[in-house]
Amino acid sequence: MLQDLENASKQDLIEEIKRLRGDQEDQPAEAEGDDDLLQLDEDFFNTLMNFGGFDLNNIMMQFIDSMLNNIPTPAYCLNMDGEIVSYNKGFLAFCGFDAQKIDVIKLEHIFSSETLYEETKINKEVFGNNDFVSYETVFQMKNEEMKDAAVSKSVFQNFDGSLVGLITVINDVTEKKAAERALVTSERKLRELNSTKDKLFSIISHDLKNPVLAVLSISNMLKNDFDSFESEDIHSFLNDITNSAEQTYTLLENLLQWSLSQRGQLKLNHQLQRLSLLVDETIEVFDAAAKSKYIDIITEVPKDLAGVFDRNTILTVFRNLVSNAIKFTNNSGKIVISSRVYDSYVEVLVKDSGIGIAEEDLEKLFKLEVDTSTIGNSVEKGTGLGLILCKEFVELNNGKIYAESDLNIGTTFIFTLPKEK
Repeated sequence: MLQDLENASKQDLIEEIKRLRGDQEDQPAEAEGDDDLLQLDEDFFNTLMNFGGFDLNNIMMQFIDSMLNNIPTPAYCLNMDGEIVSYNKGFLAFCGFDAQKIDVIKLEHIFSSETLYEETKINKEVFGNNDFVSYETVFQMKNEEMKDAAVSKSVFQNFDGSLVGLITVINDVTEKKAAERALVTSERKLRELNSTKDKLFSIISHDLKNPVLAVLSISNMLKNDFDSFESEDIHSFLNDITNSAEQTYTLLENLLQWSLSQRGQLKLNHQLQRLSLLVDETIEVFDAAAKSKYIDIITEVPKDLAGVFDRNTILTVFRNLVSNAIKFTNNSGKIVISSRVYDSYVEVLVKDSGIGIAEEDLEKLFKLEVDTSTIGNSVEKGTGLGLILCKEFVELNNGKIYAESDLNIGTTFIFTLPKEK
């Protein structure tokens, strides 16, 4: 009788349901476990589910498809084997797929191996715990594009409570995260600009003002009381004026170069050229200043040693490092300019026999926001702008700069330059 139900009319089906319900009410309690009746219920249920094409699994998948298509953000469903069985248009767009050209989508088509590994691990955990999870991550797509995402995963159950699969909903927050990162970068740049402003005010109000005042003071003394001074006094005054003028000129030159660098107006010309030419030129400029303190400047840079760099910016680096070395080296000291050669770069070392720098102060040397006048115990103080300029210029030439020091023994500034193009 049940075998004919698939071809029965609707009225015949209703009559059969009534008959079965009446038969069950007439059965005694002890017959509830009767195998024939259980088989009858199972056969009837299966027939009912398949009547007119009524398939339970098909209905469940249609429900999932409908649900995913009503979710405004990218979403997809995995079966128990980890295969994508349903997805919405948002997911196609998120993956960059053309709906007209897609046949079968797999996770390995979408994500890089690293992201695929992490997602597979999370999927297994959610399946195993029959759970829900929400997290933020960065997807590395197969095309190497990086996408920030807020992800929610949840298991989906069948009508009988069994697991159908895992639904993943993705909220693409790439633009939001980019905006947040841009804001952080903007804040950092604003802090740097404030430090730059404070540094400039410090230089203008103190370090530039003092040597100019010294020149004015000595000039007025010579102008008003020239006849009262001995020739030795006059010579000493002139020496002070020269030193102040040189200090002012160096500072102004650094300010000009730094200003061009900050505004991105420096024109660099990276070429393969000899370093010894710049060393010789620097020594010639500071020869008089070194001799006035009886300091020997020794060069150990080979004549044929070459690197790839912009001449003007690296010459500025040499001048600042040698000027600092003379400033902080005591009378009768020594400055050695040497080099080391590696496979892809060269190192230049400017070593003095000066007062040295404490270890905790070394990392402060190249920071704009640090008051370098508090570093060391020399009577000669500087703005620190020269070292900041050195760092910027060395980095513009694809190199690095750092310092090593021993108190009361000396300091060595080391910077690198590419060896070849």
